[in-house]
Amino acid sequence: TGVIEDLPEATHLKFDYLLSMETLSSDKRNSYMFNTWDIWNFHTYVELIPNTTRAAVEAKIPLFIKNYFSNKNVSTDDVMVKLQPVTEIHLRSQIRGDRATNNEIRYIYLFGSIALIILLIACINYMNLTSARSAVRAKEIGIRKVTGAYRRQIFHQFMGESIFTVLMAAGLALGLVHLLLPRFRTLITTDLHINYLQNPSLLFIILGAVVLTGILSGIYPAAVLSSFRPITVMRGQTSSGKKGSFFRNVLVVFQFCATIILLVGTLVIFEQMHFIKSERLGFEREHVVIIPIREEETRKKANLLKTEFLKLPEVQNVSLTSGLPTDIRSHLYGTKFQADQGETTTMDFFFDYVDHDFVDVFKLEIIDGRNFSKEHKDDDSSLLVNEAFFKKLGWAEPTAKEFKSMGQNRKIVGVIKDFHFATLHNEIQPMALVLGGGNKLAVRIHPGDVPKTIGVLKDVFEKNTSSQPFDFTFLDDEYNLLYRKEQRTGQIFGTFSILAVFIACLGLLGLASFIVERKTKEIGIRKILGASEIRIINLLTKDFLKLILIANVLAWPVAYFLMRSWLQDFAYRIDLNVWIFFFAAGTALFIAVLT
Repeated sequence: TGVIEDLPEATHLKFDYLLSMETLSSDKRNSYMFNTWDIWNFHTYVELIPNTTRAAVEAKIPLFIKNYFSNKNVSTDDVMVKLQPVTEIHLRSQIRGDRATNNEIRYIYLFGSIALIILLIACINYMNLTSARSAVRAKEIGIRKVTGAYRRQIFHQFMGESIFTVLMAAGLALGLVHLLLPRFRTLITTDLHINYLQNPSLLFIILGAVVLTGILSGIYPAAVLSSFRPITVMRGQTSSGKKGSFFRNVLVVFQFCATIILLVGTLVIFEQMHFIKSERLGFEREHVVIIPIREEETRKKANLLKTEFLKLPEVQNVSLTSGLPTDIRSHLYGTKFQADQGETTTMDFFFDYVDHDFVDVFKLEIIDGRNFSKEHKDDDSSLLVNEAFFKKLGWAEPTAKEFKSMGQNRKIVGVIKDFHFATLHNEIQPMALVLGGGNKLAVRIHPGDVPKTIGVLKDVFEKNTSSQPFDFTFLDDEYNLLYRKEQRTGQIFGTFSILAVFIACLGLLGLASFIVERKTKEIGIRKILGASEIRIINLLTKDFLKLILIANVLAWPVAYFLMRSWLQDFAYRIDLNVWIFFFAAGTALFIAVLT
């Protein structure tokens, strides 16, 4: 929590940290972590005085930051601090260093757009089928006009039928929503409830959507059917001609264009998720159990627990650590270094505290120098850095380099091969490991009877400490949690794609049935003259296949642009291979032929 004092005149921010100190390893480290300004590894919350504007505070922050950094060995040239309302964190946050991907508003816009596309496909079905079957209503329209009905009355009649149809569909849809809501809650991992009485605006939105959908669905058929002339109808000439046929074809193309875009999107998302799961991360995440340390008594017995775990035959190695290879978020800002040519440069880097066994437990690869060693008493001030650290500084020989950081002189003793300590959305940044305590035990176990091994670990844990219950996660699960949004996106995209294909095929089935009905005599004559069933099927499907091929030509560039934009969020991503587009096209063609 924080308080801003004397806002009109001063630029002083006073922060009162209410943080647990139990997991920190020493008084010296506590003192430095909480009294320095170049370590940015806390989320700081500031409560503003009532009637204070966010802009007024942000305007004072640069001078405030400069004053506090003025006597430090830190550059503030590119420091930028902004305030973010707590209510915007979930939907609109794009802060580097958050635990996982954020900016959820993108997905609301994405899925909202897809829902509208699917609704539009359904509207197109209604337009197509109503106008195509105009002959069924032609005599009715002719008689109404002969007996004095005006065109606008006929128009209003068909618009009313459309809106009434949508009202019935809305009632069925609301029932299905409540039926499927438990499954949807599981999918989005949110305890979502719908209460119309507490949220009457939702009812107005639904009613507005019903009316708008009814108008959109009915306006073209109503305009076409109400335009029939009585004399023409009585002669049996009800066809809307080439114009009507062309418009229906355009609508079919649009339907399948949207469907193919969704199919491509689904394939790209699943391919990217497969890439994430199979990408070499630079560490081994399988068979690692993470046991959090939450209480003071357990913290004091952490080394004892580590020793007892190492005695178990089911255990390969144990590390007492603050960071995990999937979650190194502490950030040291603006440290000054000396390049090989002698000039001074500034760089910020991520870091976390680990013990001597961290490298071995997670099977990191040391490519230069050595690991932390208990034989070297001065390793308390030593660092292990990754390749990105020394490459960014341009050092030819990183080991034995010294610089001042975290309140003391530091020496690099080893270089670790780059590994992904953040999500694949980000490029690998400079990172350092510091020898220190930890608030979690990382236990690498032998493959085999995992439930039995967990039971043994639990027995040892409960035998040695009683201040907290035994709890654990697998590093694999920690890694998968980083991409749960993308996994949900893939599942929802897949569901939408199936729904879009199904609705588009319903429309195609209706049109095909209508065309077959109108060509019954032609088909009979052709069969009498010797046409085979294959030739008849070819006659009836070739026009639809042409439309779907046109839909592919239009859909591919749009799908390519949209999915390339989505992939830009990942620093490490798949290539948009042409087979994805051909597979989507083949699927659409196969389903259309089957329909």
